[in-house]
Amino acid sequence: MLPLRKPIRELVFREKLRGAFICLTFLGLYFYVTYVRFDWTYGAKTLAFYIKGREGLNGLDASEVPYCDEDTGKDLLTNKSCVSSYADVETIEDLTAFVHRRLINTALAMEEVCHRCDIGITLKKDLVQDISLRDYICVDFEAPPHTYRSRETCEEDDAAWAANPDPSTDRPPCCSNATLVLASFVTHAREQDPYRTVDDDIKLVELTEDEAVDTLDRFVRRNIHTDQFFAQVVISRAGRMAGINYGASWQDMGCDLDSIDDIGSIERDGLSSCWAPDLVLPKKQYWTFRHDDVCGLDTTWSQVMVGVLALLLAADVRHTHTHPPSLAATA
Repeated sequence: MLPLRKPIRELVFREKLRGAFICLTFLGLYFYVTYVRFDWTYGAKTLAFYIKGREGLNGLDASEVPYCDEDTGKDLLTNKSCVSSYADVETIEDLTAFVHRRLINTALAMEEVCHRCDIGITLKKDLVQDISLRDYICVDFEAPPHTYRSRETCEEDDAAWAANPDPSTDRPPCCSNATLVLASFVTHAREQDPYRTVDDDIKLVELTEDEAVDTLDRFVRRNIHTDQFFAQVVISRAGRMAGINYGASWQDMGCDLDSIDDIGSIERDGLSSCWAPDLVLPKKQYWTFRHDDVCGLDTTWSQVMVGVLALLLAADVRHTHTHPPSLAATA
């Protein structure tokens, strides 16, 4: 057995070297994907800014304020917002109020905390690189094929959009004007409505509060039924982005959704055969990603890196649970 000691030691050394290589490569790619591309640490700070700004809008809880004006969402004594947080949403009416009173004021909330942050609100939950400018309700930054730099023509674009509110334009309004954001949201919601009529295409100056709320109510109800999602908010700090996907699901409708032939019957019939057609469970999803072309690698390469990372993890696990050749030789 003495002549075998040297080759066995060589095999053991090679196995240890192979394991160290796999481990170090895995850790290197993990660091790249986590801290460089997904930008978790920097993105977490961006989300903290967003939450801080939203706290300024949420203010006091309406259930605890006897002088809360439901029409304005303001406390009559202090003039502070008295709207509860998104986690307190329980009904379609609450969800509509969230969109109407708070979501459209996202830029205003961020201005108090991070005045250089750019905001984008879209009805799509696709990846940012797959969303064009015309898909945004409002947006403060440019989109592909341009870089994600801040828009420098907000005043001109806002004025042009106000004169011609077109949901298909590639120059939507910026997010600083809540009135334009609400109007843009309503025009996009009506564009998605399969039961929209010509009479629904009213001018911006004729848009009343009740008409906006009614459109948003139908929009939210329809989107929850289809994919449990209704809006995505994107915050950009010079291309280093974080986002929130807002959605909700029914608590217990108590009816067979498959028996509903079309989405419009939700609005026309009011789901009168269901137990609780207005009760919802709110939900949010957060994401972070770096779009400032760091290291010269695009999103496709980042996805390849994630795939390689998964393969290395599988190889590392397999290597750990496989007996090295030295043990097989001594068995």
